Amino acid sequence: MIGRSLAVRKSKTEAGERVIPLNADAWAVILELYRRSEALGAIEPSHFPFLCL
Repeated sequence: MIGRSLAVRKSKTEAGERVIPLNADAWAVILELYRRSEALGAIEPSHFPFLCL
């Protein structure tokens, strides 16, 4: 994990990958969603619409 960011690997433009920094509130939500996923056993990369860096 590098900082608190999301990587958008597919873009509508030719620019390619975008890294989006997250504030503390957004990061807390991402972590809570991940913890819920762990509890359900759904933690494979293909289960997520995005990956955190």
